[in-house]
Amino acid sequence: MSVIGIVALSADDARGCGWEPASSVSRYPAFQFVNTPAPQPKSDELNGETVDFWCDYTGGRVDRDDVSAFLSQATYAEVCAGKDNSPFFRYLEAEKDTAALNFLKQSLHFSEALDASRENSWDYDKNSSAELSEVVARISIPAKSNPMFERYVFLLVRADAAMHRYDDVIELWNKYNGEIKNQELKDRLLGYLGGAYYHTGKYVDAISIFAKNGDANSLNWCLSHLVGASNLLKLFDVDPNSDAVYYVLQDYMNYLWLLKLNQAEEYNFPLPGNPYRNGAYSAEGNLTGACNAIISMAEVAMDDQRVEYPEVWATAKAFAFNLCNNGAMAKKEIAAAARLKGTPEMDSNRRRISFWIDFSNYNEGDSSQSALLAKEYNTLYVKAESQSSLAAYYSSYSPSEVADYAFLANFVVPYAELQYRDTPLYYRVLVMMDGVRAMNSGQDYRAFEPQQRYTYTLQTKGLQALARMLDDRSGLSQLDKSIFSSAEINPNPIYDALGRVALSLGDYDEAIAYFDRVDVYWMGRQGFYAYLQARYDNEMKPFARSATNYVSEDSVELIGTVNYRADYCRRLRDLKADYENASSSQRPQLGYDYAAALFQASAQGDLWAISNNMWSVGHLVDALSDRSASILEEVSRMKAPNDVKARIYYGIASVQTSADGLFYEIYDYRNRWNWDRFSPARLRAYAELAKLYTKVDDRRITGCDVLRSYISSH
Repeated sequence: MSVIGIVALSADDARGCGWEPASSVSRYPAFQFVNTPAPQPKSDELNGETVDFWCDYTGGRVDRDDVSAFLSQATYAEVCAGKDNSPFFRYLEAEKDTAALNFLKQSLHFSEALDASRENSWDYDKNSSAELSEVVARISIPAKSNPMFERYVFLLVRADAAMHRYDDVIELWNKYNGEIKNQELKDRLLGYLGGAYYHTGKYVDAISIFAKNGDANSLNWCLSHLVGASNLLKLFDVDPNSDAVYYVLQDYMNYLWLLKLNQAEEYNFPLPGNPYRNGAYSAEGNLTGACNAIISMAEVAMDDQRVEYPEVWATAKAFAFNLCNNGAMAKKEIAAAARLKGTPEMDSNRRRISFWIDFSNYNEGDSSQSALLAKEYNTLYVKAESQSSLAAYYSSYSPSEVADYAFLANFVVPYAELQYRDTPLYYRVLVMMDGVRAMNSGQDYRAFEPQQRYTYTLQTKGLQALARMLDDRSGLSQLDKSIFSSAEINPNPIYDALGRVALSLGDYDEAIAYFDRVDVYWMGRQGFYAYLQARYDNEMKPFARSATNYVSEDSVELIGTVNYRADYCRRLRDLKADYENASSSQRPQLGYDYAAALFQASAQGDLWAISNNMWSVGHLVDALSDRSASILEEVSRMKAPNDVKARIYYGIASVQTSADGLFYEIYDYRNRWNWDRFSPARLRAYAELAKLYTKVDDRRITGCDVLRSYISSH
């Protein structure tokens, strides 16, 4: 028999409908003052309460495993025919317990009809739906003297929920809840009642039930449908102090943070700081308008004499002001919040928000403010560290148990990244991340780590500042000393990233200086290194990526000891010098050699791992390929033998540059070839090759309308 446990919100599938994101330790990293239950999935198929009931009903004469086996395996047909051989069923038959047997038959008949209707929900199978209706119509509640009375109430509630008769569910509860003595069964009934309240728009009642029942999945799902100031205002008008108001307020404040995150594309759903549970949920909206809405509502709430705890509304107001970069008003409101009444959890939330407001409005160079922030950061870090083991090793916890950790790891750090990006202060973000990982090595900051980023996306100013601090920390402020004290910065990814940046800029001496500081054993453990081991000393055809196959583990050494990047930068430095100092007759060939080496190290070349840490096929055009094309274009204007000219033109024709268009254009959701893809320089190169090799009879060339048109017009 399929026995349903706590209902979430769908009557057709009573399992929990919400889920927690794996990327964030809490849905509420930014604003957390009212607790939600820990998410603990419950099985609908075999509820422990049902097994306990039948074990007690038999007076312990039937083994618990035998009861469980019957409940999960018995069929309506076998029970009706008396063919079920389980000890539980045989016991009831021997006792001639018609009340229990009749109930079990009806329960099995309903469960099988319900399962059939679910299985055929996408088919035009009218019989299964009709059968379910017929089975439900035969369920009736017996007299209270019947030992199965409470079970029949529960069965009929299940049946009405399955038929979407939510008003009937509520009516049954109102009529019979006082007669239900089994508290565990009453809790299960409450789950269905919460679903019925949700479907009939009674959200305040639904949220209160889900919270009381510890049904985190249903609560989260319900909240995800109530985000918005208008919903919050409706709930507030009903009861300003209800659980529903507090839950939706908490959700709304974290929704504002999500809007802020979504202004930076790389922060979308998979990364830390996202408070929402549904990856398909689109958080598009006007951040300023959404903040103004909560500010206005907070002002109304703070003036409403019915509001028991105005502190949280003042904190929300301060949060919204600061999120919209109005630090002065944020400081004023958070100071006012400290004087208002609130719960201990609201006090903790306010202190966290107060730190964030001070931190995000820190006046660099203010020694007194730095000392105060250092103390507050250290306090927050210690609290977060005490919660980090729970965040790292357990999947079920309530938000309050990890509130400080989530606030630091998934709100303060990502917010600082937004605040400091493209500035020298970005070093502070990297150190804070390292400090968080020191307490929880599983914290996911991969999207921010220098070794995990494409070279062109690196925050160069912050990396340079951090590199200087690794050499000399004597000038650190009190705040930075506090942040650095909890971190153990690995210098290798910092030097490596700066080496890649210098290489992309063509500053080979600086690149060599950085790459030489990288521990070669660290470099040897990076994912890109195997490609260099397999290809670095192999002869490769210039301007044609040839070794595109995946590198086999058997083709590389286990431990790398060669600093390929420093070595290749020396090669480029020498080739550049040879080209710049060459005589006029040598310059075309030496320019070609230099350009070919640049191409090989670019994202388009076989040695792409010289300049980038990741397979970069999605970002083929980079600084090295552009520089390669520029040099080729320069030497193509020089006088040279035809064989050298041909190699140069072939190179120009092969290198994709930022002047090229896309391979395909998207139009009406169909991919169409972009005939304007090739830059004028590349078309000219193809035309010159055609002039040099007039005897080539290749239909791909002679039949190319674009090329023929270009040649005829030049």
